[in-house]
Amino acid sequence: MRRKKILIVEDEYVGALSLADLLDLWGYEVCEIASTGEDAIAAADGEKPDIILMDVNLNGQIDGVRAAKEIRGRSFTPVVFMSGYELERIRELMAQVELNGQFHILTKPVDFDNLENILASL
Repeated sequence: MRRKKILIVEDEYVGALSLADLLDLWGYEVCEIASTGEDAIAAADGEKPDIILMDVNLNGQIDGVRAAKEIRGRSFTPVVFMSGYELERIRELMAQVELNGQFHILTKPVDFDNLENILASL
């Protein structure tokens, strides 16, 4: 059985590497780590991940919500947002860019049991 490919979009590189190690232990393949919205869009186009773990606040000109909208305009790849922002602030950002569809939102620090359950459901 093919392992699901996950794209990690996180501008804190050490945290992204730790998350990649954990995902590998859970049986997922991390296809790439991107640190900007621009890189996330390019990686999603090139790698065709099964799932995207997306930080909301990123380096560069495009934040995670806008990057997700761009990616979702091209594919139906599930996105799990991870952010230090409060849940209501993330929903406001999603409404501002008219990001529709089903998304999962986890606040940081991420509850890894919750993340594991979400990934298993996708």
